Amino acid sequence: MLQCSAMCRLTIVPTMSSPNATTDLPTDILCEVFLNYQQDHNKPPFRPTSWLPVTQVCHEWRVAALTFPALWSSIEITDRYRFEFIELQITRSQNHPINLVVWTDQILRRDNHVVDLKQLVISLLHRTKSLVLTRAAQPVHQPDSDFVPDLNSPAPQLRSFSVRLPTTTIPSDVFAHQAPKLEEVDLYVTRLSSASSSVALFRGWKRGCFR
Repeated sequence: MLQCSAMCRLTIVPTMSSPNATTDLPTDILCEVFLNYQQDHNKPPFRPTSWLPVTQVCHEWRVAALTFPALWSSIEITDRYRFEFIELQITRSQNHPINLVVWTDQILRRDNHVVDLKQLVISLLHRTKSLVLTRAAQPVHQPDSDFVPDLNSPAPQLRSFSVRLPTTTIPSDVFAHQAPKLEEVDLYVTRLSSASSSVALFRGWKRGCFR
C-alpha cells in the first residue's frame, strides 16, 4: 500500500456537496484517509462511530467505508447502541483484529432476549487486539464480578488488556495462558488469584498499571 501519511491527515468535512477533489483517489488511499480520520476522533472518550458521517458524503465514499473492515474494528458493547448495530460492526470487521470495549454492567437484548455478553466476548477473543472491561461509576445493574474468570479462551492477537472492575478477580489461567502478544495491562481490581500464579501471569508484560 502506498505511504500517504500527509494525505491521510487531510481534514474531512462531511457534506452532501460533491467532493470532487477526492472522488478520484484510489480506494486504498481513500480508506487510509478514513482510517486516520477515525483514529483522530477515537481518542478518549471512546467514540467508535464518530467516523460514520463520511458514509453520507457521496456514493463512492459510502461504498469504500462500508466495505473497509478496519473502519469497523473498534467496537463498544454498550446499551447506547442497538445490538443489531453491534452485530453489524462485528460482521463488517470480518477477520480484522478488533478493539473491544465492554460495559459489563449493562443489559443488551436481541429479539427481546438478553444477550450473554461473556459468551459474545469469548467468541471474539481470537481476533481481539485491545480489550477493555469496564462499568459505570454507579451501575444501573449489578455488575458481574465473575466476568474475567470466564475469559478462559486463547487471545493470540491481544496486545492491550484493561480491567476497570474493582470487585473482580484475575485468575492465573485467564486467556488459557495463551496471550503471547500481550504487552500493556491496566488493572483496577481488588483481587489477584494468588501471588505465585500472578508472577507467571504478568511475565512478559512490557507495561503495566495496577491500582
